Amino acid sequence: MADPITITDLTAGVITGDGVFDKLMASMSSQLQEEYRTGRITGTEYASLYAATLQSSIDRALTFLLERDKNLLEREILEKQRDTLELGKVTVVKEQEILVKQKDALVIAETTALKQQELLVKQKDALIVSETTSLREQEILEKQRDTLEIGKVTAAHERDLAAAQILNMQAATCKLQAEFDVLVKTLDKMSTEILLLNQKKVTETAQTNGAGITADSVIGKQTLLYGNQASAFLRDAEQKAAGIMTDVWNVSRTTDEATVRDATNKLADANIGAVVTKLMDGVGV
Repeated sequence: MADPITITDLTAGVITGDGVFDKLMASMSSQLQEEYRTGRITGTEYASLYAATLQSSIDRALTFLLERDKNLLEREILEKQRDTLELGKVTVVKEQEILVKQKDALVIAETTALKQQELLVKQKDALIVSETTSLREQEILEKQRDTLEIGKVTAAHERDLAAAQILNMQAATCKLQAEFDVLVKTLDKMSTEILLLNQKKVTETAQTNGAGITADSVIGKQTLLYGNQASAFLRDAEQKAAGIMTDVWNVSRTTDEATVRDATNKLADANIGAVVTKLMDGVGV
């Protein structure tokens, strides 16, 4: 039975806690600090991203805990259902063995009845042969013949009864086989659902953990797209900076060649060349 979710599963109330929210915020804060340190985001952007990260981490942590308990409960239910199916399969096999034994016993009984009938017929023939010996013997033979006829009727009745029982057993066997097939299909369905739940768990985990994500997966492609977009923003900034400096250089060059372009105003040829070089490096030239 899965343990109930507690507040400590979500957060320990401290930055270095072991709660799911604590771990997510520690990872995201480290990423944001690195982005801020390298100058890829400003102070205003940092505050906005931190607030968004805080809300997203809370939502992800709650979702993770709820899905974890849901998956554990569903797995326990599936395991119990699988054990029930296995028990049902064993019961069906035992019942089939009992039916086979009963069928064999009926066949033996029918064979015995036929042998008795053959014996009675032979006795009847012997009585017919000695029919002429005496009237008394004839009367005895008639009585024995009547007895034989009764035995034949009884044997036929027993044979019919055995045949009916065999038909009933065959019908019961067909029914048990059909129920067994349904149980097998149910077990196969539950196995498929287990695989689906495991795949769903992998997909949900991939939302917060990049380990095991392949480049050709949806999440992998989204990550690559975000990286390309961030790189495009940097290239755009480089292009705008280079454009501004080259425009200033063109204006100053065409209007007044005596305009000073030095290290103070950062419009010297060396500064413009450095910006152009950065632009070329960014586009891979």
